[in-house]
Amino acid sequence: MKRAADPDTAFVVVYSATLERDPSIHDGSGNATLDLDALNSVTGDGATGKLVVSFDAEPTSKKVIATMTNLSNNGERPRTGKYVFFKEPGKGGSLKFVDTLALGCAGPGGSSTGTTPVSAVARIVVTASGEIHFRADAGATGGQVAAGDKWEGVTCAQSVDRRHHPSENFWMMKLEDSTGATVQGSSRQSSGVTAAACDAVFGTVPAVDNAATDFDFSTVDFTTDDPLPFPGM
Repeated sequence: MKRAADPDTAFVVVYSATLERDPSIHDGSGNATLDLDALNSVTGDGATGKLVVSFDAEPTSKKVIATMTNLSNNGERPRTGKYVFFKEPGKGGSLKFVDTLALGCAGPGGSSTGTTPVSAVARIVVTASGEIHFRADAGATGGQVAAGDKWEGVTCAQSVDRRHHPSENFWMMKLEDSTGATVQGSSRQSSGVTAAACDAVFGTVPAVDNAATDFDFSTVDFTTDDPLPFPGM
């Protein structure tokens, strides 16, 4: 891409991609790169950063990785992060990511400007009866959040089979201070679920009133391409 009046030597690459596939076994792999810095050098519209996506699809598993570096458009606050999605048909899957997000409400003593590093993990399992069970945990510290405080959240969902979208049956969000005490928080459980709201296979569920069972995000390496393990993986 270049301006019409510029010489051919002024061309810049805004988007590039590669793809390899074997239709006989329904697999494939590839990657794509979107360079908004290069685009901005031509258009001057203010878009910045880079987005890189890669995928690997095999008969037994699928993995997608997305990496953002200072990605911003239309005046949005720049985002830097990494997402790794993985699934195995008939067994389950997972997602892990860390991303610098602009929080609309950072909590008492927090800031309305800037961004906050948010970490999240999600795990999905297919039960022996064909039900889909899901749990996601998220945490946020630093950035816009007051020093020493931490946001912690969890949600769980289940479906009757793989043809139906899982329905959320438990939700919790809380803000903790530096001692782990809850500053504010709430939780909800669906009255339509008679079994435990969150499948025990995912481990102990964080409590709204204490930090004893909070998810330990330090056990997850968000920098690698390795998928987050899920039960039965």
